[in-house]
Amino acid sequence: MFDIPISTKSLLCLTRHIHLFEFDHIEDVMKILSRSMLLKSAFELLVEKGSEEDVVQHISDHPDLLKRFDVPSCSWALKLHAHGRKRDFDYITRILEKFANVINLMKAPIDLQNAVNQFTILEDNTEDPSQNIQFCRFIGEGRGSLKNEFDLKKRKYIGNSTMDPELSFIQANLVQSLPGSLILDPFVGTGGLLLSAARFGGLTMGTEINYKVARAVGKSSRASELMLCADQSIRANFVQYGLEERLVDIILADSSQHQLWHMGGMLDAIMTDPPYGVREKGRKLGNKPINCERSEAQKCEGQSRYPEKTKYGISSVYLDLINLAATLLRVGGRLAFWFPVFRNEYTEDVLPKHKCMHLLYNCEQILTKESARRLLVYTKERPCWSTEDKAYFDVDCYKESTFRDKVFNGC
Repeated sequence: MFDIPISTKSLLCLTRHIHLFEFDHIEDVMKILSRSMLLKSAFELLVEKGSEEDVVQHISDHPDLLKRFDVPSCSWALKLHAHGRKRDFDYITRILEKFANVINLMKAPIDLQNAVNQFTILEDNTEDPSQNIQFCRFIGEGRGSLKNEFDLKKRKYIGNSTMDPELSFIQANLVQSLPGSLILDPFVGTGGLLLSAARFGGLTMGTEINYKVARAVGKSSRASELMLCADQSIRANFVQYGLEERLVDIILADSSQHQLWHMGGMLDAIMTDPPYGVREKGRKLGNKPINCERSEAQKCEGQSRYPEKTKYGISSVYLDLINLAATLLRVGGRLAFWFPVFRNEYTEDVLPKHKCMHLLYNCEQILTKESARRLLVYTKERPCWSTEDKAYFDVDCYKESTFRDKVFNGC
């Protein structure tokens, strides 16, 4: 997203929580923190990992180490961050006093509340106890606070399948939502995914086939409420978070009807969570079996008519979605969506493919012992000019039975 070169000094490991990277500029770290949901905080390493005595001795032997911070305009503070173990007050006090005695900052004032430079004793208790201390300067925190700010309990309008806020922001990052980018959710539901894209500056729009969901009428999905109120809607959610100007519109439409759109590279990203058939059924416009008596009655003048809907198979949902992205995205634009799988059946052959779309990321979220869903991120590599370029499966895992059937019936 920011084209920042990163050099890894420590081995990346899923079981470790502290990693060491090299950056050319502190500003690059701040850019990453400004968007990251999974990074808790970042520190500038001043003294390499060692024992408590070794680190203290190193600071004492190198008085120039902190010289650049010793100015009257830059206050400082000292804190202990113990990872993997809770430390009592006496231990914290002892460590802080020991380090404070060798930090020779004569001009810089102390400010424990709003220090410009917060020096941190980083203690990693998941490592060798004799080599688990690092001396650092705090740089900043990630955007994990956004999941509390956008907590579903505080949101005006939610539904049964509204996406978890943290996952929404991760998905918005993966499609690279930036100020001015145009982003579509073809299965918008209550608009949870679009909120995260809008928070990062994207201009958002969506389509929804269910009138009651799109217009927020009928029963509430909250147990404490009976019916939805006038102030509960997708737009009300955007107003609640001060993002109304970034909501282009919500269109009541069938996402499978691609003729709705101008066929060209008009979109920067598509991000969505299609219906799997468990909490929400897949539906598209189509004719139901004709009832002759009913059809005659509907010929009467003044009789209300509504478009009929039919089942929308899960395989067709994903093939249509890939085809839509291949025609609507600009070259370099991204598509991100969730794809349900059964873990014992999963191989990359079951993922949808398209000649114009390249799979960038494939991230698993485990749902149950048997099932999971995968966040798939594609990028459009070239224009889609030929009508013969269509999405396909090497292996269609839902050809014989739906995801719902497999979940509830073990088919």
